Amino acid sequence: METRDEFLLNEIYRNDRMATWAIDTIYDAIQDQGLRDLVDKQNDVYEELTHSCEELSAKLDIDLKDINPIEKGMSWMGIKMGTLTNKETSHIAEKLIQGTTMGITQMITTVADSECENKEIREIANHLKRNEEVFIEGLKEFLMK
Repeated sequence: METRDEFLLNEIYRNDRMATWAIDTIYDAIQDQGLRDLVDKQNDVYEELTHSCEELSAKLDIDLKDINPIEKGMSWMGIKMGTLTNKETSHIAEKLIQGTTMGITQMITTVADSECENKEIREIANHLKRNEEVFIEGLKEFLMK
């Protein structure tokens, strides 16, 4: 059975990996250079967080579990269908905001539910949440384009 530490670190890792994967999936549809730059910057944050999770998992001897392939497939279909007919910058920004909001919501409830007491894991979770909140603020600029 997973400990609280394992549970939370795995949820952070999956949240982060799903965000990176979603960005990779939608990236080709992004035509606005400013939005591409913002997405690149956020993807760098996700990669940094992935590395932090991997380092901490090695230190704590926690086996990280990646995203479920079925979840990936469902997300891929949703992203591709959502951008198949509408590649407008505002539409893509809206989709990114929706996905990021889901990630934030999941992280807030997961942290509360996990009752994890490991300070390093909680700091990574909070770092992820704060960066996603900043990302959403940046994306709002592209809703009018």
